Amino acid sequence: MRPFYLWQRPEGASDFLCGPGFEALTSAFGWPQVRTWIVLQAEISSDIAAASFATRDILQTEAYAPLADIRRAESAEATADIATGAALASVSGFEPTSWTRVRFRLWREIPEIGEHTQAYRVGHLSLPQP
Repeated sequence: MRPFYLWQRPEGASDFLCGPGFEALTSAFGWPQVRTWIVLQAEISSDIAAASFATRDILQTEAYAPLADIRRAESAEATADIATGAALASVSGFEPTSWTRVRFRLWREIPEIGEHTQAYRVGHLSLPQP
């Protein structure tokens, strides 16, 4: 099981990690390694509640790569995933300590999986109240 959280504000992650919910999780499952990425683009379909599968790609960013170009390309891809109806959620981000990028997608049906793609069944999806 790999939980994935997308916060609307950076304070959301801090509030969760410092709060009673995370304390209960660590009591039940142990102290986890929490990986974080700076979000480049997050697009969410209004049909997100229908998500049954998730995919995650973690990619290495080449040294001195033009980050603005990478952000534009990742943002365009995330936007296109939702606009075409291919994905129900599409999040791209990067982590500047190890210079990795993540592409996380939610799907109705499991898509074709690439060599570096990890796929998961969605066990639970929590959404903000409208």
